[in-house]
Amino acid sequence: MAADGQCVPLGLSRQLVGDPNFGASGYRYCGSILAPLIDPQFAHGHALFTGATALARCLASEFRLVGINGLDFIARDGVPYAVEVNPRWSASVEVAERAFGTRFFAAHAGACRTGELPAFDLATSLCDAPVVGKAVVYDATDFDRRQWDWLGGVEFPVGHMRVFFATRSYGPVTRYSQEVRLSYFF
Repeated sequence: MAADGQCVPLGLSRQLVGDPNFGASGYRYCGSILAPLIDPQFAHGHALFTGATALARCLASEFRLVGINGLDFIARDGVPYAVEVNPRWSASVEVAERAFGTRFFAAHAGACRTGELPAFDLATSLCDAPVVGKAVVYDATDFDRRQWDWLGGVEFPVGHMRVFFATRSYGPVTRYSQEVRLSYFF
């Protein structure tokens, strides 16, 4: 959340991109995972969080961003390399809302209307956050629903896609390379 050149971080999530398990290929977004910073999917999690926070503060100040904003970056060895800034609500926000049991829209409206920022401590919240994942399934013909059923997952049909949420870890996350694309929203 940003206003008056300041920002409050709200979430850090790993993007799922191009995963054929969800009917996606190339760079097509197919979900997000939010987890504690010590989770294996966040190599050098604390350093990554510190670097992403510094980037977000610089962006908020330099571009006078207001409301919820997203920062997508590639991480390598705990160092975030910015890819793009999205001065809008991002798809990963709903994963954080589920993980932290809160809604951010009122805070977004407050930042836009009055410049008020929420009192939210992401670093502390990520210490005991549950692993929450969201998958966008583009081609459900080869998708095995059973892999989500044991999680107590929730399914939402959206046009030709299905969106699934899971609230527990679903096992090891496939590492496609040492570079991981992440979203940081503030």
